[in-house]
Amino acid sequence: MCSAATIQRHSEPSAGRTMAAMVEARAVHIRRAVEILRVGFSGRVNRTFRDLFESRWNIGHEAEESVVLRAAWALVNVLLLARLEGKGNDIATAEDWFFPVGIQKLSPLLTAESIVAAEESIDNLSFDTTLRSLLPYILEPYGPGSRLSVLKDASTSIARNAKKTSGVFYTPSDVADYIVKFVLKPLPKNAQLLDPSCGTGVFLLAALRAQQEGLSYLASHLHGVDKSHLAVESCTFVLLNGCADTYQIPPWCAWHLIRLNLAAFDSLKLNNEQNDTSDSQALAKRQIQASITSGCVPPPHHIHNPNRASSQCSTSILFPEASEGFHAVVGNPPYTKLGNQENGTSLERFASVPRYSSTVSTYPLFLEMMWQLARKQHSCSGMVVPLSIAYHQGQQMSACRKAMMDAQGQWSCAFFDREPHALFGEDVKTRNAIVFHSNISTPIPRIAVTSLIKWTSRTRPQLFSAIEFTDIGSIDIQNGIPKLGNAVAAAAYSALTNAEPLLGSLCTRIVASQQADAFQASKGHRVFVASTAYNFLNIFRPLSLAGNIHSLSENSIHCLECETGADARIVFAILSSRLVYWLWHTLGDGFHVSRKFLSKVPFGRGMFDNNDRKQLAGLGARLWKSLQEHRICSTNRGRRTIAFRPLACVGIRDEIDRLIVNAAELDIGFVDMLRAFVENTVIVDPTDKTRSHLKSYFNQVELHP
Repeated sequence: MCSAATIQRHSEPSAGRTMAAMVEARAVHIRRAVEILRVGFSGRVNRTFRDLFESRWNIGHEAEESVVLRAAWALVNVLLLARLEGKGNDIATAEDWFFPVGIQKLSPLLTAESIVAAEESIDNLSFDTTLRSLLPYILEPYGPGSRLSVLKDASTSIARNAKKTSGVFYTPSDVADYIVKFVLKPLPKNAQLLDPSCGTGVFLLAALRAQQEGLSYLASHLHGVDKSHLAVESCTFVLLNGCADTYQIPPWCAWHLIRLNLAAFDSLKLNNEQNDTSDSQALAKRQIQASITSGCVPPPHHIHNPNRASSQCSTSILFPEASEGFHAVVGNPPYTKLGNQENGTSLERFASVPRYSSTVSTYPLFLEMMWQLARKQHSCSGMVVPLSIAYHQGQQMSACRKAMMDAQGQWSCAFFDREPHALFGEDVKTRNAIVFHSNISTPIPRIAVTSLIKWTSRTRPQLFSAIEFTDIGSIDIQNGIPKLGNAVAAAAYSALTNAEPLLGSLCTRIVASQQADAFQASKGHRVFVASTAYNFLNIFRPLSLAGNIHSLSENSIHCLECETGADARIVFAILSSRLVYWLWHTLGDGFHVSRKFLSKVPFGRGMFDNNDRKQLAGLGARLWKSLQEHRICSTNRGRRTIAFRPLACVGIRDEIDRLIVNAAELDIGFVDMLRAFVENTVIVDPTDKTRSHLKSYFNQVELHP
């Protein structure tokens, strides 16, 4: 019998299946039914739809989506909900259950043929727990548009481009559950929670699950904002399904009670400024809630409309019950560029937009909402964002990290690689960070982090329960957030942060090169480093190569030029160490190897005495000779890449690590940690038989030339 911690839902990636495949097997029938109904509407839909489904509190802005399309989605949602609840198998019966007696319905505006065809499409679904768990995802209107779907079917690139343009990639339920439980744990039961990019409601549904509450809690404490009316309306249906059996009023009334807390609005225009009329607005909203709870939904003319021409809007206007800010702000913001924005310069109020540009990334602005829209005291927020927040050196990310420090409080950052498996599944291969902010326990900025976490689909059920943060104090993170897995690593990082001199002191220059340059005669003393890496940094020296060097990969590599052969051997030894591999993981993205990183490796000429330098040069020569037995060659599109895998060179790397650890005056126990770090990073999951070949890298008999 599986424990709750090891049970996987269909709404999260798992061994042998992607979310995209599971969702699309069902969503294709739903989208087909929607399209049939959209075409089948024969009457004037606009007035009827607005009477039935327009929000009774706010609009926010004019909808870009077609009202006819929104009406088709609403009607399919009504049918899905009714069938999940066992209240009707056809559209007419579903509407009779959903709407109170005497309410005008949408189905009379449809042709009979379209109703039958739409119902037949929905009949292809199995109305079971799997469909319930996938509900937020199958209501996405785009269709398949992942990296894998495009490889299988090029026509899905249209949907992929639409998703990328909108930054829409829905969050697996286990990710949302982890974030929501983390932020709610230190907060009171009556905490007000906001998702400023709610989509179809994955995070709000997670909050409902976490609190094990129903409609009353939802209507009082959960709030969402999304630019899309279609997303907000589908989100309302998802949440209504999530609180089934917890209300006595007609489903249509319950739907509108939830819809009051969901705003179709651009979150980039939100601020947390106090509003003089918030008390009267709160009273007006409570009166509407009371009317709906009694079974009477007021007509749409009661809508409260923010000034659409304004470049900003206070959250107290949209949500007067949270006039002092929210206890929690959570979500998965869009991973896209700002694009051309009306009144774009108004976005410069965000610290992470030093100067407005259409190419500025959107997600850092949502990170700022974690404290801008939260209560000034006793709040806890969390978002999942790209890993670039930790390592990117551009002006925007640096400004965002500085703003994080200026916001003070406790920052906890968990970092996730994309290999062997990715946080959003194999169909969306991204590296991510989950960033939490709390102003509950400390007024000064304090940082806690994880290492760059790797896992397989077999170990994913334990992924989030195993996360532990390492406190690294009040360090300056403007230039990057380190990825550290324990106190020993944190102490080593702290000691190395301001170390002088740097590796650049052993080089005359570091230039861009190509792999073919390593196999051509030269009088210089050179060390080459591949510009990408994974299980090891590909470090090599010049050598001869049998065969045509013109068939080698033309990808750029780094060439470190040194004054003497001894310096080149020292540089080779240092860069081949486990310590530098660990440092590369700590500072970078776990894939790219930058020239800046190489030049700032904290081991330079002045750190070693003559005896150390002599030993390092000797170790570098021995390692390079040993690596000839560990040469690997791969071919891609007719181009060869040569790499030299140091994983099995255990003894020589131990000696190098001990020497540079001593030179840096680090705890000698750090050498053992480095060895374990590399082995764990490469193998990841020792119980996975498909990865058992990786163990052999650490069990080979080492040659000692």
